[in-house]
Amino acid sequence: MLFVPALVWLAYAAWEWLVLVKSPEANIRVDCLIIWPLLALLTLWAAVRAFRS
Repeated sequence: MLFVPALVWLAYAAWEWLVLVKSPEANIRVDCLIIWPLLALLTLWAAVRAFRS
């Protein structure tokens, strides 16, 4: 069950690397307002499901 959030976090790391390479001057980004809450909810959901079963 924790495999899905691990893949999503890996995709997020690749996204961050891509942003760093393509636009290193990007200090304030709006995409983090959407990505971080979704990652947190997905991770919390997977942890609850993993500990329930």
